[in-house]
Amino acid sequence: MLAQGIQFLQQLQHFQYHLDTDPTWQIIFSNGKRKWYHLQISYYDGVYYIYDLINNYTIGIDPLNKKIEPTNEQISFTKVVTHKEWAGIFTLANNWLQKVAADWITTNAFVLKNYPLIYRKGTVPSAIIQNYFGQFKKLHSKVGSRSSKLFCMLAATNKIGEYDNKVVEKLCVTTYFEYCKIAYSAIGVNVKNISGKKLYETYADNRHEGLLDIDPDSEKEFTQWIDKKHPKRTSGGHPWEIMRGGNVSNIQLNVHRPLYGDKSKFVIEIYPTGNSRLAETIKMFLAIYKAGLPINITNAVFIRQQLLSLDNYAIIPEYESLHRANQQFAKEEKISEIMHWYSIKKQQAKILPFITWKPLPLLQPTSYNQ
Repeated sequence: MLAQGIQFLQQLQHFQYHLDTDPTWQIIFSNGKRKWYHLQISYYDGVYYIYDLINNYTIGIDPLNKKIEPTNEQISFTKVVTHKEWAGIFTLANNWLQKVAADWITTNAFVLKNYPLIYRKGTVPSAIIQNYFGQFKKLHSKVGSRSSKLFCMLAATNKIGEYDNKVVEKLCVTTYFEYCKIAYSAIGVNVKNISGKKLYETYADNRHEGLLDIDPDSEKEFTQWIDKKHPKRTSGGHPWEIMRGGNVSNIQLNVHRPLYGDKSKFVIEIYPTGNSRLAETIKMFLAIYKAGLPINITNAVFIRQQLLSLDNYAIIPEYESLHRANQQFAKEEKISEIMHWYSIKKQQAKILPFITWKPLPLLQPTSYNQ
């Protein structure tokens, strides 16, 4: 196996690399049948770290000292692959590099045409997906037609969001809990004869960093606490997590100083940490807004786009996790949902023309520009 691996790395020197902190190559090829490989090779401190994205194989090779370098990834979460299997992969890779060196245009075109869509990454208008799969219309239906219409109007007329950054002149814990009580009521929680503090203790994360320990009616103590000058202020908690959940499934009702303007005032802002709680967050925001209290909501324009199906969904390779995959896409791409290709299998032919696929890596010989 080592001989085939070193031969592969020698051939690799005849192809352009990208600088992703370290020199990095990406090579896509198949076994001539149905199995594909997408090797990502990075070079660091004399060792080539080779990772197969599709099959989750990892190995490190030190060609100078002619030895295999086991990696932490190989030990912790990648599949165990025998040297015999790696020898077969390197043989396929060597054969492919020879073909690319002989005709890099035709070989790259072959990959682009034949690479399975289950391994591709792309974007598609949400309206197209929703047209064929009713379950993806859930945000508008959960929020309700009237509330959706109101929110969209407020966002379109710049009455909420970044152009209308409402501030609160003075604030204490009791006032903050009044906000919380309205928010809980908006999503169907029974708040009758229950204090805002008790509701907060019931539904919030409760790592409150001392918020419950200060005088609830003292504006001075709250100011000291928010500025992290109060002796009872601790750290490491989630005081604003009014609906507890996971790190991408909770709702925050955050208080902070204005980014611009009078720093003695406060901004109260509501947002979900993940799309799964967005409908509840919109309902909370609108209830507080209708109560006449100053309130802001994060990403109002983008929320409007989602309610009107003007956003996009992303398709990612099946070997990648959906968890936090939205972070792979730029804000301008307006991604609200992430899915795998097989999720829309029943209507793929109809949806395919509307997908904008991300470019595949181009394998280019160094001699092309020399």
